Amino acid sequence: EQLRKLDLSFVDLEALAATGTERPDDPRLTSGLGALTPRLDALVFLEQVRRVQPDDPALETALITALNLLKKRARSAIAGLPANPASGPLDAIETDLRWATLLKRRLVGLALPAALGAIEQFLGRPLAQQPSEEVLAAFSRAIGVASSAMDTINPDRGQRAAVIVRRLTDLALAASEAPRAAGRAATRHEPGSVVLDGPFDHLCPWQEWLELPARLRRLVPRLDERARDLLTARYGLAGDRPLTLVELARRTGGAAGSVARSLAGAQRELNNLSRSE
Repeated sequence: EQLRKLDLSFVDLEALAATGTERPDDPRLTSGLGALTPRLDALVFLEQVRRVQPDDPALETALITALNLLKKRARSAIAGLPANPASGPLDAIETDLRWATLLKRRLVGLALPAALGAIEQFLGRPLAQQPSEEVLAAFSRAIGVASSAMDTINPDRGQRAAVIVRRLTDLALAASEAPRAAGRAATRHEPGSVVLDGPFDHLCPWQEWLELPARLRRLVPRLDERARDLLTARYGLAGDRPLTLVELARRTGGAAGSVARSLAGAQRELNNLSRSE
């Protein structure tokens, strides 16, 4: 029922007609997508954003096409579900949606330099010198604008993510309050004092019930190796394409039911760790 309520609108790109609903197999779309990190040092992340390589039109187009393909594929699969669907088709749909989230995470990461650059220009001072609440607000605004833009960008029309995101950020800032006085003293931050909690936890409407919660994701490194590897592959915690239960069983040499029980046990352990903190 939750899947049927989703609004899985997609941009009907020319490339989608050529590929149908086949899964994208480009290595750039299956690994290195960027993890949904539960906590980030905002100032360290800001420096990482500054080092993002100049945009690659071919990569951007491939990511946007794959994102829309997976949403189209999921919508079609949901529409074809019977009243009482089996677990396999549901798992395939949910895995595609998790993959779509990571593709969007990658796209948002590529667009953040444009959004944060617009915000710094508006503020008239480097973001690292702003009070912590403004640093956090800037990241929230930048990620939100970039995330919304990725749902409508159409490469077939020559639209580029950085240009669109920069323009949308400028419009959002113009509608907000004016920046504070430029003569205010710059803020100095202690290392680790400005923290982003779950910065990418709201990119897609299905994340709240399909992803491992941030409070549990940060505890995964404390599990034993097998449980850690299963959860990492299942949810794409390292930025690789998430896997279905059947794919996980094939990788581990076990049965899908056994893998499902192991995953459930690992998540129970995470919940116990979370409650004990």
